[in-house]
Amino acid sequence: MSNQSYRAATDEEIDLVLDVEHQVIKYLDCINKQEVIRKGLWNKYKQQIGLLIMEKGNIEFYYDSYLINCNYDHIVEEYNRLIDQIKINEPLQSVNEAIVNQLNNNAEKRCNKAKTSLTPNNKEARRSQEKYLIDMKKLSSSLINKSSPYIAKEVKRVIPSR
Repeated sequence: MSNQSYRAATDEEIDLVLDVEHQVIKYLDCINKQEVIRKGLWNKYKQQIGLLIMEKGNIEFYYDSYLINCNYDHIVEEYNRLIDQIKINEPLQSVNEAIVNQLNNNAEKRCNKAKTSLTPNNKEARRSQEKYLIDMKKLSSSLINKSSPYIAKEVKRVIPSR
């Protein structure tokens, strides 16, 4: 580096650096800087950016600051990526709901069958209780839905020791 003083980048230089960063992230087959770091490509990322900003903008040195800048095209690209991810998750949510409903319907059928049994055994006696349906609904929901609370202690309470 030379003995020049440092200064804030101009708007054009900011756009150049952001474009170069974005190009290098894509070149490294990453989505964002976090992924660059996770993949262990940070040094390669920084080296490529240094070469490209010198070549394209005669910028000898740059550093990240806390002023967040982004251009419209990158925002639109990230927005579209997130929308695509949401579209992928919507059908999955429908499938999950259908599975939970089917598990609950099956539990109700087992409960009703156990209630009508003429000679109930331990399993049927347990299934004939209303608490069985409540526990099964909670269990099916927590096993299928990502956002369900942790219920391991309750499951241990319900499962008879063997």
